[in-house]
Amino acid sequence: MMEIKKEKLLMYALPLVVLLAFLLLSPGFGLRSVNRAFALSAVVVLGITFIIGPLSKFIKAVNRGKLYRRYLGLAGVAIFMVHIAISFVFYYSSDIFALLDFGNPRMLQVYAGLIALIIFFLMVITSAKQIIRVLGGKNWKLIQNTGYIAMILVMLHFMLANTSRGDFNIDRIYALAAFAFGIIIILARIFVLILVQIEKSSRKK
Repeated sequence: MMEIKKEKLLMYALPLVVLLAFLLLSPGFGLRSVNRAFALSAVVVLGITFIIGPLSKFIKAVNRGKLYRRYLGLAGVAIFMVHIAISFVFYYSSDIFALLDFGNPRMLQVYAGLIALIIFFLMVITSAKQIIRVLGGKNWKLIQNTGYIAMILVMLHFMLANTSRGDFNIDRIYALAAFAFGIIIILARIFVLILVQIEKSSRKK
């Protein structure tokens, strides 16, 4: 019983720990640094949410993480929303037209982040038990799996945010680690999908 309580405490504290770690690693506490800390924290917390599924297929103990996946997802989306809100105020002076302007040189970066947020929001509002009953298990799972598309968009947003004049550069080791983690999650999902298809083909034979 004590181990379960410790596990719950660890998992519920995890998003805050990740955020505090990136805040402490960031150079100074200016709005730009704080915003970057929220962005990196969102990648890691959402990444943990997504990596639980693929890992559980190989490590049975990871299945316990599924109990906290909804909470971690909610926390990750909340952190991501704060990042977008800060960016909206800091870079676009709260001007929605400037944010959505197709002439914006950062248009692809902005829209990748916004579309990812919409997908994450759909995942959140369809994660309630009542909604799952209405949708049915198959439709619900399909919506939840779009989260990996959102994760790809987040990584595209990440890459573009660290690209200047065609030169991609991440100058902080902790930011590079977060980026690598995001890529690993996407590759892990692709690997699992291929594995599932191979297993299905084997059964047919």
